[in-house]
Amino acid sequence: MPLTQRRLTAALNAGAIAIGINAAMLALADTTGLATGHDGLLRLLLGIVGEEDTTLPPPVVCMAFHGIVGLLMALAYAALLEPWLPGQPWLRGLVFGISTYALSVLLVQYESIASDVAIPVSGVAWFAAAHVTYFVVLGALFPVFYRRTQPCDSEPGWQ
Repeated sequence: MPLTQRRLTAALNAGAIAIGINAAMLALADTTGLATGHDGLLRLLLGIVGEEDTTLPPPVVCMAFHGIVGLLMALAYAALLEPWLPGQPWLRGLVFGISTYALSVLLVQYESIASDVAIPVSGVAWFAAAHVTYFVVLGALFPVFYRRTQPCDSEPGWQ
């Protein structure tokens, strides 16, 4: 399904709220000293582009990167998966979240190996909870924002 302006708006609104909740959950873990490996993707990308020193940039850059990735995932959900996934909206988000969690686990493992930091089971569990919460919130809020957005004349109604 094409990413119409209506779907784009709904995805960005739902994605912004979902990534805010996700970021708050990960920040809470940081304040308690719980290692979650939540910057694994950024470290991986720094390594791929040839950065010898994969020390993370300032926190504001990390948060911006996290937000951009979250919004891109929301757009992917709205354009590629939401129209075809069965079930209730929150369940659609859960299915998307669980399916993408496998990749996240690999990134967490990469972070653990790359930084020689052991990530405790509690950190992996908290990361999983934050990750899946993002997708459940995204799935639940997308149709709410979609219905509140005025359709364009050329767009079919939402099923």
